[in-house]
Amino acid sequence: MPRYAAFLRAVNVGGRVVKSDALKKAFEAAGATDPETFLASGNVVFSSKVSSGLEAKLAKALAASLSFEVPVFVRTLEEVAALAAHRPFSEADAARFPTYVMGFLSKELDAAGVERLSLLSTKEDRFHVLGRDFWWLSKHHQARPGDHGPAARKGARPADDAPEREHDPEDGGEIRMKTDVVLLPGLHGSTALYDAFVALAPPWARCVPVPLPTLGSQSLDGLATTLEAELKRLEGFVLVAESFSGPIAVRLAARLGQKVALLALCNPLVEMPVALPAGLAASAASWRGMPAWTTAAVLAGGDRALGKAALDGIRAIPREVLEARLASAFTATADEIAPLLAAPLLAILGTRDRLVSPARTRALLKGVPFATVVELDAPHLVVQTKPAEVWAAISDEFESAA
Repeated sequence: MPRYAAFLRAVNVGGRVVKSDALKKAFEAAGATDPETFLASGNVVFSSKVSSGLEAKLAKALAASLSFEVPVFVRTLEEVAALAAHRPFSEADAARFPTYVMGFLSKELDAAGVERLSLLSTKEDRFHVLGRDFWWLSKHHQARPGDHGPAARKGARPADDAPEREHDPEDGGEIRMKTDVVLLPGLHGSTALYDAFVALAPPWARCVPVPLPTLGSQSLDGLATTLEAELKRLEGFVLVAESFSGPIAVRLAARLGQKVALLALCNPLVEMPVALPAGLAASAASWRGMPAWTTAAVLAGGDRALGKAALDGIRAIPREVLEARLASAFTATADEIAPLLAAPLLAILGTRDRLVSPARTRALLKGVPFATVVELDAPHLVVQTKPAEVWAAISDEFESAA
């Protein structure tokens, strides 16, 4: 059944406080199944057998349940990932302009609407429209007092290299710094599978997906050394790692110390239950005749599209790199990382993980004081199959750690 993301406009602002249970009931009343709320952001992930008229049905159910109107914008998770990957502006401009906004429309703009929006474009504000979505790149921080968009530009502008900030209307208008959330991928080393997860990031988080390097040593220690050089410039960041990157992230957290505010391990590769010859395993993974349902069954809980994406990522690695990483994976042991583990530490485990035993990870973490373990009904690729719940667990732990 298709999964969707619903973005609810202004549902928890202006003194309104809508509990997640109320949102879930409203979505279920509209025919949605398995709704997952995402903190107080107004974002809900859900399933639905029907696709037509979803926004209207949800808006009607929410109005009946909450006694006020809530504009609803619905996109499939595939559409969310595509929006996150879309780059309408050059990387140079995106780096220079401090405000980068992506917004939703209830319907596509007609030619006149596109023309009116284009008239707002200046050297300081640029717009881009694609279907029912638009992008706004601005040289001005939205949170600056008295600065309310292209029509009002007064006063000095913050330096282009100023840290990214957020404006929280529920916190008395306080301007708060965003926290970097570094995302390390699995064996494939690509950040592409994080796209939908990044799109659902909470307001406090600035995601920094970091691919695994293909040059240099592919041992766990070697990869940690290479990544350490890149990450040591950051301060107080959250380090999220899934699967193969788990033991790499443990090494990084131990080396970087207080620079890492929270280490979040998602189904980490603690120890493989069976050690295969790395060359044989690499040949099997690279074999074009291997059907996607095999990786879907082991990694993705039967989701063939996700299984294929993971398999394509693995096949894109140079053969020698894949074999070296597999050798590192098959020789990894819990004893290597046990002495390095320390709080604040969060482990997010999928109870349906068929690759790494959740019981083995739980046993390892028993010896770590104040470590938190969250178990979700999910397969090995827990970040991709339960993105909202993973973000909720990270946000809760980060809040308590801070």
